[in-house]
Formats: sequence, structure tokens, C-alpha cells
Amino acid sequence: MEQLMKLKFSGDIPCLSSIPLGTFHNNKYYIDDECLTHLEEINVMLKREDPNTRPLRRAIGFMDILNKDLIPILTSSKDQPDIFYSTIKLLVELTTPVECLMVSVDPSSRISPSQHIAIHELTQLLYGAKESFLDGKTTQVILNHLLHLSQKQLLSSDDCELVNHSLLLIRNILHAPERPCQIAVGECQVSSTTSTQQQQQNRILWNLYAQGLSHLLINLLGCSQATVKHYYFSIDIAGCLPCIFKQQSTKAFYFLSFLFTKTDFNLLRIYFA
Repeated sequence: MEQLMKLKFSGDIPCLSSIPLGTFHNNKYYIDDECLTHLEEINVMLKREDPNTRPLRRAIGFMDILNKDLIPILTSSKDQPDIFYSTIKLLVELTTPVECLMVSVDPSSRISPSQHIAIHELTQLLYGAKESFLDGKTTQVILNHLLHLSQKQLLSSDDCELVNHSLLLIRNILHAPERPCQIAVGECQVSSTTSTQQQQQNRILWNLYAQGLSHLLINLLGCSQATVKHYYFSIDIAGCLPCIFKQQSTKAFYFLSFLFTKTDFNLLRIYFA
């Protein structure tokens, strides 16, 4: 923590460029020896930042740390579980919905100019985060870890925490808004309101289902754990389901019927009735 506290921009924002997480060399990402320490420090500082302006996560978005470091770390740390877990936690924090971060995002309430800027920049961060997960390799790494854990006879507390945060990350990514498509109308640029705005969501869902999301959810609900852990996972899964089905067409539900068996739907109905 001391290193982060010493490296400052104006306005008490950590100089993230001076905090090594890793580096690319010959198209391969190499994780820094102090990566875990820095990830944990950033996680702590995100929870302490000013709730009115959120300067640290805005700086992370501005410097594109998510694409430059966090996604490469996620896909390169399968043999380093502590780093993998810390990266998942940081991604969950960075993809938290804007309405959960700002003191007030109600359009009917008064918002200061600085809050308007903060909301805009945080929304841009979420746009970028959703786009980062369009690559199936990213979701594949997460699903592989979760599927492996769901097949274990007994999950440790750390395993349960990893499952919890991974499901929260999936929920946040599916909940994140898509960058509006800009189309030219005369000399103006206007946001498209067509179904193309759901292309990113559909692509991410397609990857998740192809990689075993439906089997994962059923395995977690049916794992032979204590009742409290059943309830623990049920809450996480219940948080994912609305994001999975939001704004889906009849065709999408028809497609889902092939992914979930009748038994799967009965299990979901029992757990969430």
C-alpha cells in the first residue's frame, strides 16, 4: 500500500503507470513479480475513493488498464490462483453498475457538473468492459475455472468466494450497457435504436452457453454442499438470470430451450420458486 500512496497524480489519484502489473513481450504477457500485491492494493483503494467522483476507477478507465493489463492477467494466470482470484475481484469492482456507485444518478435529482462528468466516464468504462468480454477466450477462462470447481466434492471457503465473485463478474458484464451505435442522418450523428444494440449481449451469451454456462449453473445448484452454500450460490445465480434474459426475444427463449433440459428448468423452478 505504501508504494501506491507515494505515487500520486494531482487530486490524490495513484499514478497507475508507475505500478507494474506486467508487460507484453513478443505478443506474450508476462506477469510482474509484485502483481498480486498491486492488485490487492488497487482493490483496497477502490473501496476508499471519493463516492461522488470515483477518481481512481475513472483513471483506470482512461488508461485502459482493463485491456492493457487485467484481461491479459486473467487469461495468463490459470496456474497462479491467487492472482487469478484477485483479478476477478478487481474486475467485479470495476464493472459495478454506475447506479450502484454514485451518490445520486436519478435524472430528476440535482447532479453537479463534476458528477455528470464522472457518470459519463464511468459509463465509458462499462462500455469498454463489455467490449473486452466479446472475445470468447476471456469468458472461456472464467467458465473453465468455475466448471472445474463445480465438479469438486467439497468446496473450500476460498473456492466459494471465487465462485461468488466470478458469478458477480458475469452478472456485471451482462448488465453493462452497450456502446450506442452511431448512424449518420444528414450531417448529424444519432444513436441507433435498432436491434443491433443487442449484438454484443447476444455474442457474449452465445459464448457463455457454448462454453457450458447452463451446465455450470445446474452443477452449482446441485452440488453436495451445506444448505447455507446452496443458498449462497442461489443468490448469485438469481442475480445472473435477469441479466441473461433481459430484452431477449421469443427466438432467444426458443434457443435457450435447447440449452436447458426439462430437468434443468425444473431445478431452476424449485430453487427460485
